[in-house]
Amino acid sequence: MPKVCFKNGQQFDIGPFSISPFSIPHDTSDPVGFLLAAGGTTYFHGTDIGTPLDSVGIRLAEADIATLESNHDPVLLRRSGRHPSLIQRIAGPRGHLSNDQACELVRRFASPRLRHLALAHLSRDCNVPHLAEGAMRAALCEIGRTDIDLKVLRQDEIVEI
Repeated sequence: MPKVCFKNGQQFDIGPFSISPFSIPHDTSDPVGFLLAAGGTTYFHGTDIGTPLDSVGIRLAEADIATLESNHDPVLLRRSGRHPSLIQRIAGPRGHLSNDQACELVRRFASPRLRHLALAHLSRDCNVPHLAEGAMRAALCEIGRTDIDLKVLRQDEIVEI
């Protein structure tokens, strides 16, 4: 695969893929999420998102398939024994989405075209897959979208989406 330099906010193509990077709030230089489109299907990839911004949700609304961060449970984060400054960083506006924040994005922006959703970037110490999945299933039920295929991605497993 060729190396491609791109600018945030400017679409580029690689083979059959049209790739649109978009800004996300995280504590690094110019972080991005991606929308990839090919063959009439659009994939959203959003991890390392500190705040469930409308600008991120608008991109999620374009997706048929999505991978979304569901990094931590706030209670488990507070009880993690981590240094308070690290807890503040993770839970802050340029840190990581909690399960509830991921649910908020999906409740507000899941469009009728969304068919597959994978929860990713779960903290090993500050989240539990069944908590993330349970929260998201409840959110999907609230918006009448129990038809969405939901998966929870784990760091050491391969999951087909």
